[in-house]
Amino acid sequence: MIIVNFKTYLQTSGENALKMARICYEAAKQSGVKIIIGVQSTDIYRITSQVDIPVFAQHLDPIEPGRNTGFISAFSLKNAGAVGVFLNHSEHPFSDFNTLEKSHQLAKKEGLETLIFVPQIETAIRVDQFHPDYIALEEPSLVGKEAMIHFPKFKQMITDFCQKIKSIPLLGAGIRIKGDVNESLKLGIKGIAFSSQFVQATDPKQLLLSFAACFP
Repeated sequence: MIIVNFKTYLQTSGENALKMARICYEAAKQSGVKIIIGVQSTDIYRITSQVDIPVFAQHLDPIEPGRNTGFISAFSLKNAGAVGVFLNHSEHPFSDFNTLEKSHQLAKKEGLETLIFVPQIETAIRVDQFHPDYIALEEPSLVGKEAMIHFPKFKQMITDFCQKIKSIPLLGAGIRIKGDVNESLKLGIKGIAFSSQFVQATDPKQLLLSFAACFP
């Protein structure tokens, strides 16, 4: 499984988001590997109405529909066409576990899949009790830089992470090359989440296909 976080790059916003979504769809269809894209809320309907690919929102707020100007509800995401949502990404973390849990509950109420990002095993074990669909281990200081598997102290953490949670374990932060994906899978990871390397690639489809080739 490959998670592509579109973030808010110009290359993955508006009509560009639609173009990139089509590339991800083509790579998924050609490789047979599931590819999920995380997009800005403003691009969800644009993409889901034209491309048959699983779309996750990048965040939601712990609110019910009502008087909440400027916030994003799980209800609105579901009705825009999202099938899931990122929660607690290192670039948009929740202030406490209660807020995270409430957001998770609201997502599940609307039938959305949940991918919760965590910086360490202790957090992973705690959020695993919420029963999210996926948990992604991601060292915040390495986001957009270097993969965790390049550091011995993180390799053992990744192995322990995979063994101690019941949710599907994913790995984020700094995944840049095919070797990063291969090494991650050897440690027990079931999927990877990445962003900047995809956005900056001269041939993003070929990059996705090279990553997809690592999966059995």
